[in-house]
Amino acid sequence: MQLDEAKLDFAYKYPFSKEAKEIIESMGISSISDAYLKSAKSQIELALGGRIEYKRTNISSVKLDYILNYAYCRMLLSAYANLGAIRKYAEAEAARSAEALSYGSEEELLALGRELNVRIEKRFKPESKGEFALRFDEFLKYASGAKGMSLVNQKLDAGAIVLEWNEAVKFMELAIRSKISEGLPAKVSELPKEVLSFAKLSQLRMPIINATKGAVQRGWIERLLNTPIPDVRHRTVNLILAPYLVNVKGLSPEEASKVINDYIARCKELNPDTRITEKYVEYQCNYAKRKGTKPLSEQRARELLSGIVDIWND
Repeated sequence: MQLDEAKLDFAYKYPFSKEAKEIIESMGISSISDAYLKSAKSQIELALGGRIEYKRTNISSVKLDYILNYAYCRMLLSAYANLGAIRKYAEAEAARSAEALSYGSEEELLALGRELNVRIEKRFKPESKGEFALRFDEFLKYASGAKGMSLVNQKLDAGAIVLEWNEAVKFMELAIRSKISEGLPAKVSELPKEVLSFAKLSQLRMPIINATKGAVQRGWIERLLNTPIPDVRHRTVNLILAPYLVNVKGLSPEEASKVINDYIARCKELNPDTRITEKYVEYQCNYAKRKGTKPLSEQRARELLSGIVDIWND
């Protein structure tokens, strides 16, 4: 297969791009690779640890592998349906692309802006070398609330936000993060059965999460979220999952409801006999938010789930 090296390099740096999609389509892949699923799982776990490194290379096969790996990561993240993992992956992958961009040119940044539908322009004033102009609303769309991107600290000129090179790269990282998050998780019905089977049999190694400083570690709940159960699901939702997702992980009731509904859908594949509805899940997440409830302790959860699931690190 003959590939345009410039296009391949762009796709390698920005695997969410249309160039990357075109390359994958041109490869005519017709089956799911177990090796790539394992590689994608490792990549996701790297992201959960906080970093995916950008490695500069001229080897075409390495670039192709990374582009394919990204596609598998998206499928696998959708199969796991863990919003926390999706968020961490998007952050780490976006940081990698931003690192790649930091070595690039102004023309590359503008090309990436077109890819992301971000209206960022080069300033062509004698005193503006290395500066970019961005519409006010475009800046707020991605940078509002982002650390180090406070609007009051930005330079304004003729109604536009003016960014120097490093600031522009940071802004693009935020736009990339949003792009990567789009469409995740995909619907279960859209995923190959091989991906779903792999996710069922291969749990993510989640980092241990503390509710507050000095609080009891609750990594077991993350393992529970990746382990469908055939029974005790009503009490698992209202006593463990809803309080954990809303009041420990800080998800909104809407985000938490989606995580739980996706989890229950996977549980129903083990045993479809359940009266849990989306309305029930929504109520429990809103109730947890309103009352500030905390999930069961590990000891009480062990009692509740005894004989149902083994997620403990003994």
